[in-house]
Amino acid sequence: MECPFCAEQIKDEALVCRHCGRDLKIPKPLLEENAELIARIEQLEIELGSLRNLAARKERPVVYWGEAFGYFVLPAVILLLIAHYLIIVQFNLNPLILRVLSVIIPLPFGFALRFITHHGLRTASIVGMATGVIAVFGMLAVIGIIDKVPIIPDTVRDWRETVEYMVSIALAMITGNILALALFRVLPKTMSGKRKVNPVATRLAVLMGSGVGKNALRRRAEKIEDLMRAVAAAGAAAGTAAGSVYTGVRALLPTLTQ
Repeated sequence: MECPFCAEQIKDEALVCRHCGRDLKIPKPLLEENAELIARIEQLEIELGSLRNLAARKERPVVYWGEAFGYFVLPAVILLLIAHYLIIVQFNLNPLILRVLSVIIPLPFGFALRFITHHGLRTASIVGMATGVIAVFGMLAVIGIIDKVPIIPDTVRDWRETVEYMVSIALAMITGNILALALFRVLPKTMSGKRKVNPVATRLAVLMGSGVGKNALRRRAEKIEDLMRAVAAAGAAAGTAAGSVYTGVRALLPTLTQ
């Protein structure tokens, strides 16, 4: 924690600041209560945003999905089509560059879906898949018009590569959404005393060292639990990111190894 008098960093369990020597017995409970209220308000704001999204999806589905399309799908599709035109058509660069950008571009949109508008994985999956379908067919249309070739794939292999490309873009959108969830997990916060801590986190807190008070041990266990949740979310993000990259470049792997 930060000392309220000298602003130096001190241990959470400290009762006296080791820098300025001020007594923390009186201000410390007030600081903890204030941090708990702030954390609770932030959590309630997130829950309120999720409930509003759920209500809007049920009561005004056309408006709900129209806004999602306008704010997230359309801008992402436009950026993907611009990247495709510049890399493939205009400058005839390595297609791998496009596939990498097709993973990078949807990430911030998936992140914003949760971090700004509090949309979860369900909406991110739908928005991501819509982005992938529209963007990939748009790319096929551009190539079809310029090269005067069929727009719709005509072989099983071409269809497989097309679907994999769509899935790659959708997974990138989902990865951004999970990254926002991971960020929520690691944001500094102090949970209320009513929180039931995971027994595994409590056990790890005990194993890390004894000789501290009950409240200090609980705070340590809460931090461990928050870290475990953050690692789990980060692991899920890494998994979807790996899947996005693999499905995006799998069709190009034979040419890359030659």
